[in-house]
Amino acid sequence: MSIKKSPGHPALYYRQIMNRTWLYLSGLLVVSCSSPIEQKPLIIQGRWINANKISSAYITLVFQDSTAVFDNRADTVNRFNYRINRVTHTLYLTDPFNKKDATKIVKLSDDSLVFNHLWALRGTQRFYREIKK
Repeated sequence: MSIKKSPGHPALYYRQIMNRTWLYLSGLLVVSCSSPIEQKPLIIQGRWINANKISSAYITLVFQDSTAVFDNRADTVNRFNYRINRVTHTLYLTDPFNKKDATKIVKLSDDSLVFNHLWALRGTQRFYREIKK
């Protein structure tokens, strides 16, 4: 779409420019005033219980907004910052000493969570969501 300058009357040329400018600014105003899209909370948030019968490490996982707490109910509680790449289904963990790890989320549903590995634990790690009573 191009504006052609009218050889006979310069007012038509400026009117076309003003109309397109007004249309552009109106569109910009509508876009900027629209409400932001609300982010749904991640389905991973909550308390998860280890479903592996042979593994005693990380009995519970608690995922909050950006913090994850792994508890083995014996002597260790690990706290991490986490983020999830929703495209690649990858969980990225960072401990307080800035050590980082990434693991593939094999399955994530309302009631089950399966990782390729989890922090120092190699092999598939399965968890189920704790049901509040």
